[in-house]
Order: sequence, then structure tokens, then C-alpha cells
Amino acid sequence: MALTRDEALALLTDSLSARRRRGAKRLRALADPTTATEIRIALEREVLDKRTWETQYQLIMALGTTGLYDDIERLKTLALQPCSATMVNVAHGDAIVRLGRKGDNDPSPALWCLRQGPTSTISTTSPCRTGRQSQQLAGLGLAYTRF
Repeated sequence: MALTRDEALALLTDSLSARRRRGAKRLRALADPTTATEIRIALEREVLDKRTWETQYQLIMALGTTGLYDDIERLKTLALQPCSATMVNVAHGDAIVRLGRKGDNDPSPALWCLRQGPTSTISTTSPCRTGRQSQQLAGLGLAYTRF
């Protein structure tokens, strides 16, 4: 049975990472903008524990579907911090592109991701080099280089 909005929000403060992750996944699916503040707070707590990269991934993706343009600077700051889990970098790129686009053909968030270059902490899979973003870049006539 699918979680309700309130049940999913309650799971964000659970002591088990798997339950927090389940709540984040549900909130991501609901895409309810009124949950962005709670997701943002949960993400701030979650990034302190490097072992919970899967939960961080789901929280970042949930923020990408529910957040505001104002969340981009915080996501960029997090994206530039060292992280060994490349999927977290992918989530950062996805969320930055989702929230940062001012229109359907706005490449600026994707270009920011690409400019981070091969020496950045996110270069193993630059956060914008996922399938969806690659298709979006190709649709804009932009190419990217894998490092």
C-alpha cells in the first residue's frame, strides 16, 4: 500500500536509513511542493552520514521534484563537496537541471554542471551526464565529452 503524504513525511525522521529512503521515494513520486521544506531539512541531516548515499540520492531527487529555484545554490554547494558515491552526483545534476531551467530550452544549469570539469569532485560522472540530461543537451544542439 502506498504511503500517504503525512506518513512519508514522518518516515524522514526515522532512525533507520531504509525507512527514510522509503519516505523520500514516496515524496518524490507525489511531487508535492508543500513538502520541500521538510525534504530540505532531512537532506541537511542526511549529508552528515556518508554511509547513507542511497537515502541522500532519494532526498536530492525528491527535492528536485518538489523544490524551488532557491534550492539550486544549496544543491550546487553540496555537489561540489567530496563524495564517493557517484549516484549522489547524478542526483545533484538532475535536481540542478530540473530546478534551474527557466524554460524548456534553457541550457544554463546543464552548462554549469559541464563546466565543473575533470578535476572537480563530481567529475567521475559529472552530475549532468545522465541519460536524460544527455538527451536534453543533444536536443539543444550541445555536445559533451566524457572524462
